[in-house]
Amino acid sequence: MQKTNSIFMPHRFSMGFLKVHQLRFDACVFMICLQVDLYLLPQAAFPTGGLYFKNQTWVQETKGKHVIIHNNYITGFEKKIKRFRDYSLWLVDDHASESPLGKL
Repeated sequence: MQKTNSIFMPHRFSMGFLKVHQLRFDACVFMICLQVDLYLLPQAAFPTGGLYFKNQTWVQETKGKHVIIHNNYITGFEKKIKRFRDYSLWLVDDHASESPLGKL
């Protein structure tokens, strides 16, 4: 195990590990929502990968409204980068000099 942010994290995440942390996160959100107003982000501005990459009709109907496109519904870092590149959404390499991270 490695220590990260004062939490011991296993080298490989098990589904059980992730489910426990999701339940803790959900409990925290529930406690917070009693104290603050929470709102859902508009789907047109923040679509899921499943919606954006699999429904081109919806993409055309909401064109110009997208702020962040979630690259979920696909597994693997390289596959995510490839999909963003295929859709001309990967701008990191073109602007690496502007980022403190440099080229990924």
